[in-house]
Amino acid sequence: MRDVTTTPRTLLAIAAVTALMSGCAPATTAPATPEPTPTPATVYPETVVYRAYGDAYLADLTMETPSGTRQVADVELPAEETWLMHSGEFVYVSAQSKGETGSITCEIAVDGKVISRNESDGAYVIASCQGTVP
Repeated sequence: MRDVTTTPRTLLAIAAVTALMSGCAPATTAPATPEPTPTPATVYPETVVYRAYGDAYLADLTMETPSGTRQVADVELPAEETWLMHSGEFVYVSAQSKGETGSITCEIAVDGKVISRNESDGAYVIASCQGTVP
């Protein structure tokens, strides 16, 4: 059996190898960056409902959605589209009657509460509604 003596140089070499193998680095720690606190608007989107109805049978609809403007042609009335949008976002819908007579009404409701309503009567009229999600 061999006599093993431990010298300071041997201990230093063992410590260096152990540190390299364990992935240890010098003890410098960056301060933790706190996670941003989500606002209620980012956590809980609001339900936005666009409606168009009236005596007119068909309409062209234009509406603001979370991804931009959406246009739909020759929609049978009554019509309704639902979107999830956040507080502060702009909401808009317009409905153009495709008939020579009759009325058309647009409406925007947020979480069941109507925030905008407008009506037009006549041939090929447009009713427009807009607002901001509370």
